[in-house]
Amino acid sequence: METMGFDWEAVVYRDFDVDLDEPGRRSGAALDALLDDLEVPADAEGFELVGEWTDALFRTLNAGLPALLERLAHPDPGIRRILAVVLAYVRSARAVPAVAARIEREPDAPARLGLLVALGPYADDPEVEALLRRRLDADPASSLGAALAFLLHTPPAVDDPVLDALTLCAGEAGAALRELAWCDPEWNDPVKATDHWLWRSPELRSRWLDRMFPLLWNGALPASSAAALVRAADRLFLDDREEHRRQASAVTALLSHPDPDVRRTALAAHDLYRDDAYADALVGALDDPRLAGRALLLLTHRDDPRGVPTLQRRIAAGEAARLPLREAKAFADALWPHVRARLAGATAPAEIEELLKGTAGWPGGAEAVPEVIGILERLSRDLLAHPDPEALEAAARACGFLRRRALADERALTVLREVAAGPDLETALAAIRALMGLGEHADPEIVALLLGVLSRRDVHGRQEGRRGWRYDRNACGWLGELGPRARAAAPALRVHRDTSPVDALRVAAADALWRITRDPDEALPTLIPQIPNDPMRVLHALTSMGRAALPALPAIRSHTEGDDDLAKRARETARHLESL
Repeated sequence: METMGFDWEAVVYRDFDVDLDEPGRRSGAALDALLDDLEVPADAEGFELVGEWTDALFRTLNAGLPALLERLAHPDPGIRRILAVVLAYVRSARAVPAVAARIEREPDAPARLGLLVALGPYADDPEVEALLRRRLDADPASSLGAALAFLLHTPPAVDDPVLDALTLCAGEAGAALRELAWCDPEWNDPVKATDHWLWRSPELRSRWLDRMFPLLWNGALPASSAAALVRAADRLFLDDREEHRRQASAVTALLSHPDPDVRRTALAAHDLYRDDAYADALVGALDDPRLAGRALLLLTHRDDPRGVPTLQRRIAAGEAARLPLREAKAFADALWPHVRARLAGATAPAEIEELLKGTAGWPGGAEAVPEVIGILERLSRDLLAHPDPEALEAAARACGFLRRRALADERALTVLREVAAGPDLETALAAIRALMGLGEHADPEIVALLLGVLSRRDVHGRQEGRRGWRYDRNACGWLGELGPRARAAAPALRVHRDTSPVDALRVAAADALWRITRDPDEALPTLIPQIPNDPMRVLHALTSMGRAALPALPAIRSHTEGDDDLAKRARETARHLESL
């Protein structure tokens, strides 16, 4: 094999990705066909360190440069197209004459485009540069290929003619680029690919966008191209607001584009909402049903009070699920009256849950405590007859609201205690969690309530909550969370640990006993035999025990062989304990 260079860094860091298997099935099949045509054996030398795709590209070099250049005239255009991609990473000046000659008679536009890109590394040669300059004025595919050659290898040579050629990426030339592996349609499109190659040169990227945005207005670019342009402008604005303000203005203008898809895309920017002119356009977008939701979110992100009337109106209309309430905490004072009024009249648990979830992080809200108390009372009654998931969620949110805002309210405490002692274990646990906010002076009450949950675990036949949480495991976990403050629970936990027919409860009780007593003998005899039955929880418990779990090391090591989840977790736990 002749000595040739291979620019694997361009493959990995510029054009594709580390550990890429293939950029698409079409490209993968084409490269396999080229390797077969070159009769490169499967075990030929490759470049495995940086992924299958780079490895496969590199293995073509085993055929030697003459064999590669011979395929320039292969009758299958698919072979010629993938060969052009391979040659773009081969570094051998001996390839230049053959590639240049083939460009002049290559009938396939995608292959011709790729071969021009392959000449890019040699653009500092006056003859190659002259060829590329001539091709800028040729057919669209050649023009784009020559422009990419300059962009990727000699950015200082990118002048206005080159930038003009780069705008061809969405038309006929873009269709040719789409046939090459750099733009496999499974993961890329021509405008997105061209922008990706421009991102390292902000000044060139900015000038390219100056040319591209007008094409969206005159119909030369499809609406689908807007996404790549908006992302590019957004990124430039993030990097330097003053330098790239004209790109912000261009995206702002798109909010009034006649195509609704383009208008929606203009709202997808992540950082342009910080621009005042863009924000002014967002206010206008509030009247467009197709844009209003995103526009309101962005105005709320910038703490813009012009979004408050819309928030108030839509809260009153019962549209909490579609509002950015969490982000609107800066306007809590203006919105709480509307939230409170809605809580007083709302009957749907889903809406109640959205209102309480969205306002959880807001300041204030004490005025809404009476409404939330009433909601919890009603939901807890309804749940006795029908444990609806939405009602359970809303009741849990109500308990959380009262923990944050009403632990000094006697009526709220009374209702929480009634729910905590009530028959529905899921809402009981939510209420107990709220009462835990009272602090250490309430420990005896909390311990008694949690032990009550353990004694009532089969009520309603529901041993697990709406998210698969076991009530007994939660109760034990919270007792363990209290640590020595829950010492009064130890006798009852020992009974559950030693006599329960439910393994999950025995494991949870043992773990809680360790955290309460700090005596490993309270936990290890139960935890060790349960390692294969519940490796995630048992090994986590043993890990949290630290050096106290060292007697379990032999048992843990006995489970380390193999590739299953148990073996992987056992190895991680063993390594942790061995390091102590």
